[in-house]
Amino acid sequence: MKSNDLATTMNSLLREFDPEKLTNNVIVNGEDWADKDAAASALEETKKSMLASYILETVAGARSGALGEKARTVSMAQAEQTALADPRYIMHLELMVAARQESNRARVRYDLGRMKLELIRSLQATLRNEMNISRFNT
Repeated sequence: MKSNDLATTMNSLLREFDPEKLTNNVIVNGEDWADKDAAASALEETKKSMLASYILETVAGARSGALGEKARTVSMAQAEQTALADPRYIMHLELMVAARQESNRARVRYDLGRMKLELIRSLQATLRNEMNISRFNT
């Protein structure tokens, strides 16, 4: 690409450049990512607590037999297996994975917005440099 073509292309890009709009877009995307990351982290942080709650629920259910029945015992391994298979726990895991995926996608949008700002800044610097060089060559 000739220097005139490059300058024309960069001028066209820079005319469409609205730093306020791009900056606001990056801020919105960054806040969206932060919110989604917090939601995903909250689900991840409660994973063990939920599992422990379901294990305790299983153990308590086994110990409280029907009236007149002898209480049965459940090993911790059995209680954990039951809790891991609990549909509520499985749903929690699915929500956790989906939330992390949304967080990651929001992060991509945020990073791409930042990258676009950096690219335009680099193009501006290149254009200024090229104009300085062409001024000395004339």
